[in-house]
Amino acid sequence: MVPEEPNAPVFEIIFDCDALVVSADNPADGVTETIVLTSEKGVSKKLDLTPGRKTEVSFDAYEGLTVTPSIEGEEGDPADAVKWVKPAECGEGAGGGLPLTGANTTMIAGGAAVLLAAGAGLFLLARRRRLRFTV
Repeated sequence: MVPEEPNAPVFEIIFDCDALVVSADNPADGVTETIVLTSEKGVSKKLDLTPGRKTEVSFDAYEGLTVTPSIEGEEGDPADAVKWVKPAECGEGAGGGLPLTGANTTMIAGGAAVLLAAGAGLFLLARRRRLRFTV
């Protein structure tokens, strides 16, 4: 995100597979402020803006996670809320197992057996039905 003012902090929101991370890169001549990030479940974390430092806060990700920022001592605006979106590269499996790769060997072996049986049947059928041409 590009800052609106020359000394405004640059905020970045990162959607990870297991976390929602909010970071702020505050320039050396930036403001000193505390931003309170509150989830829809009421969990609050503080992001301290310190001139010349980059700080970050993370929330454990789950379906429905929504974080609303506010200035310390003020009420947050729901229009500024950030909803966690599961990245596509996270996959659908639970437990973080290995991805399924390669071909399904059982399907290939079954297809080969069907083709072999069909070939054998056609061979036997061809041997029994010899065509004879008479003139």
